[in-house]
Amino acid sequence: MARMRSLLSDDLVSRYDDQGLWQAHTLWDLAKRADPDRVAIVCPRHGSITYRQLTEEAERLAGVWQAHGISAGDPVILQIPNWYEAPLAHLALTRLGAITLPALPTYRAREITQLVEASGATAIVGATTFHHSPSEEFYRSVVAESETLRECWLVDDQAGGLRGVAAAGSSDGLSHPPDPDELTILIATSGTTGAQKLVAHSHRSTLGGVLGRIATDIIGLQEEDVILMASPVTHMTGLQYGIRMAAWLGATLVLMDRWNPADAAELVSTHGVTYTQGATPFLYDLVNLPGESREKLHTLRSFACGGAPIPPELAQRALEVMPGTALLPTWGLSETAIVTLVGPNDPPEKVTGSDGRAVPGWEVRIVSPEGDPVPPDVTGEIECRGAGLFHGYFGREDLTRSTLHDGWLRTGDRGRMDPHGYVRCLERIKDLIIRGGLNVSPSEIEALMRHHPNVEQVAVVGVPDERLGERICAVVIPRGEAPTVGEIGEFLLAKGLSKQKLPERIVAVDSFPVTAAGKVQKFVLREQVSELQAADAPHHS
Repeated sequence: MARMRSLLSDDLVSRYDDQGLWQAHTLWDLAKRADPDRVAIVCPRHGSITYRQLTEEAERLAGVWQAHGISAGDPVILQIPNWYEAPLAHLALTRLGAITLPALPTYRAREITQLVEASGATAIVGATTFHHSPSEEFYRSVVAESETLRECWLVDDQAGGLRGVAAAGSSDGLSHPPDPDELTILIATSGTTGAQKLVAHSHRSTLGGVLGRIATDIIGLQEEDVILMASPVTHMTGLQYGIRMAAWLGATLVLMDRWNPADAAELVSTHGVTYTQGATPFLYDLVNLPGESREKLHTLRSFACGGAPIPPELAQRALEVMPGTALLPTWGLSETAIVTLVGPNDPPEKVTGSDGRAVPGWEVRIVSPEGDPVPPDVTGEIECRGAGLFHGYFGREDLTRSTLHDGWLRTGDRGRMDPHGYVRCLERIKDLIIRGGLNVSPSEIEALMRHHPNVEQVAVVGVPDERLGERICAVVIPRGEAPTVGEIGEFLLAKGLSKQKLPERIVAVDSFPVTAAGKVQKFVLREQVSELQAADAPHHS
């Protein structure tokens, strides 16, 4: 059994229990209570799979894995693209009481080794034929070099993969289903900092009731709805709001393993998709589809968009060109899942200028650097506490203690809250640039630069400087010819930006390094710009 102490006080747990936010559901319970004849998964490789097929195959697969020594509490790495085998494996591990540790298909030796060492994983499940995935030799070598990994399973081997394994298995002798208070997920998160840590979640923290309130009470989803998921299901968004929310509702999940906006529109039209969730780039691509393709989105009632603040001009355009689709900006972390959400009936200015209000089961506040709550519209650090709070960083009690106080999570995100409780996340506190003692907000500069006719996208970072500590660099994806420092300076001064905040360098790139949630990895950009700066520096013999 794998259990970590709840970080919530007994009083909070009692309150959440009274509010129906601390229920005893597991993913297995939800999948078993769904209509067995309803399509559970639409897969790009396997077509349509019903809930009956899913639960029967998962139980037989669990039996095979138990016979191979995988038991309750064992972490198992799943590096599977958005194929049916991902929910199949996740459900089978849930039935065993084992822990799912998702890994993005792009992970390689360094990241996988870090996951194994941090978790003590006993097995890994991989795919070798997906275009981003490692080879079979890679997986075999990882197992051979690990002290804890005992097994490697491939979803696409010549013996029929996981479905072949399940077909030959038996559920006889399976152990009892898991306890809702046991750990079920470890989510690897590096966020925008690059430092890997494992976020531990139980069944209660993910399925205790907050998810249901979001799905049914706010968004208005039901069993008849169809969810499209193009975000990786081995990331919090795809796992929680694809696989797990579909099971909560007993609804149908349409999986998409390679993002293409025209193909997404076709899937929406073909399957009557009513809901999707993803990062800002997905929204950008759908908004910029040709008119005839966008018309295929007519059944899409809601698009929840998170991972990074939506530029106001993009949100406004989405309202204009996709009037039948409610845009629902969100904010949350792997440690929390969704905390704030704009509802379908909220005013347009909240859609374009906020990340929503706290959902049922969550409290949010903005605090000063000293930790004191600040008045509305004052910028500070976002803190939150609620029924969906994680159970700490696996194996890192020190990090857990430093991140929480009195049940409040120090998020490291900088933002503000208006008098009506709507929150706007601005940036990571660590992304603030300190230039000559002046705190400079990258988001302020980015918001203005996006209006320049030659700037498609922009990310502002600080680069080391001996005299000032940091200088301001704007990394741009240009629209046409990249603007010069002088042109940007004149443009920003005309917009009212002070001279001390003007970018002192412009670097043009084709794309930004991003997390699976769509957040720009500014630590990578800082490293790249610093390397360019070092290469450009004069060399003395």
